[in-house]
Amino acid sequence: QRKVDWLVKKIKNLYRKKEYHMVDIISKIEMEDGKAIVTIDIQENRPVHVKRVIFKGNEKVSDKKIRDFIQTKEDWIFSFLNKAGSYQEENIEVDKRIIEQVYKTYGYINAKVTDSKVEQDPCDNEFIVTFTIKEGEKFKISEITVDGKEILNEDYLLAILPIQPKQIYSHRAMFDAIELLKDTWGDHGFIFADVQPNIEPNVEDNTVKIHFNTDLGNKVFLNRVSISGNLKTRDYVLRRKLASLCEGDLITKTKMDRAKDTIEGLGYFVLPDGVNWKTTK
Repeated sequence: QRKVDWLVKKIKNLYRKKEYHMVDIISKIEMEDGKAIVTIDIQENRPVHVKRVIFKGNEKVSDKKIRDFIQTKEDWIFSFLNKAGSYQEENIEVDKRIIEQVYKTYGYINAKVTDSKVEQDPCDNEFIVTFTIKEGEKFKISEITVDGKEILNEDYLLAILPIQPKQIYSHRAMFDAIELLKDTWGDHGFIFADVQPNIEPNVEDNTVKIHFNTDLGNKVFLNRVSISGNLKTRDYVLRRKLASLCEGDLITKTKMDRAKDTIEGLGYFVLPDGVNWKTTK
């Protein structure tokens, strides 16, 4: 019986992925000549979709801005283009986190989705999904510090950042700042540099202090270049284009990017993912 119940559950999950959320499955086990005969009766019913997605408590960020990012979308005439209208239970939790990230992009660092409710309309059984949001206050940046590790000037690092004091805090801009700092350290040979921000909010004046902590690791020098996946192009043809990468040289992000662009420029590989580096220690 346990295996049959597991099979019924698996079949239901397959149907739900196809939007048949009202599928009714009845299993029956009969014994005949010492053997078990399992009969599974399936009543599919009709597909059920997401009819409405409702947001409550969002006074400062519009419904449209939130809808652009979440995975659960309302059914419409061209739903087949982006799977709009599909209800998948696991996406609700994902969407809660996405909504909070959207708010952090607009400076509401304490925004929370306090509740999510999924109901079925009694008239047509279509889903109505409701997210309740507590927005909180918008925060500005009061101070930014970066440790140059006695290698780079802190004023230079601060000047190139896409975030500055007095600006609205943005989670997206923070991500861009982290990637820019990684690239900058990568240009100095620290291609495995790890940058982590320390964010200190002040709820009294709705500001945040940001300090970027950096673990540089060691500078990386080139030991060997291995080439794979080039079924139609000989190694020596590609290696001629890698003159900027010599064994024993310091590896920098600029050198790696230049070599990648050169190989892509040969036109032998499918873009944008035809040429990729994999750097191993």
